[in-house]
Amino acid sequence: NIAIEDMPITPYVGVGVGAAYVSTPLKTAINNQNSKFGFAGQVKAGVSYDVTPEVKLYAGARYFGSFGAHFDSETTGADNKKVVTKDAYKVLYSTVGAEAGVAFNFYLP
Repeated sequence: NIAIEDMPITPYVGVGVGAAYVSTPLKTAINNQNSKFGFAGQVKAGVSYDVTPEVKLYAGARYFGSFGAHFDSETTGADNKKVVTKDAYKVLYSTVGAEAGVAFNFYLP
């Protein structure tokens, strides 16, 4: 949070990195590759409004993306033999969303 003196509105920003467990985009998994891990990251920003010192309303936006999960493909060759192509499908996933809510702060003496 980025506090602005004598203002009940506080902008916020956030970033995160990690891993996402991604399911195969294929109807039938090849080589039992039902799911794989990929790199993930997110960015978020918004504002919060102090209703009271203990209660805040907030609204913001978030982008989430994941990439790096590769899945094999399988085709039938000219001689009717199955041919597996390693890492043929590269899964890229991204979403943009909005968030809004109420936050409560509890103070212990």
